[in-house]
Amino acid sequence: MEGGRAFSRAEILAAIQEIVRPILGRPDIVLSEGMAARDVPEWDSLAHVTIMVRVEEKFAIRLRAAEIVRLSGVGALIDLVERRTAGI
Repeated sequence: MEGGRAFSRAEILAAIQEIVRPILGRPDIVLSEGMAARDVPEWDSLAHVTIMVRVEEKFAIRLRAAEIVRLSGVGALIDLVERRTAGI
């Protein structure tokens, strides 16, 4: 995926899910916008950092630490990726 292109929420969710599965060792996990890290026992702080780095790589974007700390769940991460890929 490339930065600078708009992605649908479904595309972003699918990409995040593909990033999360191997990191958490859960090939069957199905993410939803309402999920948060606290809903998945394997999603600890180290996994979170790894997920954020892979999201940055996948979408060719940079996320600020303050933005990452404020994320309340998968839906908020999708919102952030949408804004970054739209150049906002």
